[in-house]
Amino acid sequence: MPNIEAPVETILREEIFPVKGTTRLNIWDEGYDQSGTNLEFHGNISAAPLGRLRISEVHLAYKDGLELNEIRAEVLQAKDESVLTLYSNGRHYRDGVKKYYDLNAETAQFSIETKYGYDNFHTGGDGTYGQLWHMKQYLGMIAMFYFDEDLFTFEEIRDRFLELFPRKRNKDKEATEQFDNPYA
Repeated sequence: MPNIEAPVETILREEIFPVKGTTRLNIWDEGYDQSGTNLEFHGNISAAPLGRLRISEVHLAYKDGLELNEIRAEVLQAKDESVLTLYSNGRHYRDGVKKYYDLNAETAQFSIETKYGYDNFHTGGDGTYGQLWHMKQYLGMIAMFYFDEDLFTFEEIRDRFLELFPRKRNKDKEATEQFDNPYA
């Protein structure tokens, strides 16, 4: 197997939102029937009411000269703020992972359903479109989705994911797009 080096990644634009956690999450390839055999992930995210959504536009530069941009949607859920912050910094508890999933599409599309809504994404081709770390008990989940910038805009992915994972609003003030950004 050839040794493929990771590209140099540059974040061009990023927005982070506090969102409502979902207790129901289904991810599947819509091109198959919904008998359950095609589900990439089907389950409950128990006791993880806090959520964070990060939408990023990322420039990828490979050593062979190939350059491209992708849109990423990262959904984080946890029971408390300290675990959520850990996930936001790209970390998690090693023994906290219940199961890891590569999210793949064989019919160039996939669907996401939460307790707040449903959406179908046409990927433009077969292959891996994300990963999901389903954590034990209160530790929630980390889900990452990748989208081709030629097929989707930053704003479109942001708006569609905010339908699936709505903004969490404080009683005193509304959540804003500029919120506790660990990369700022």
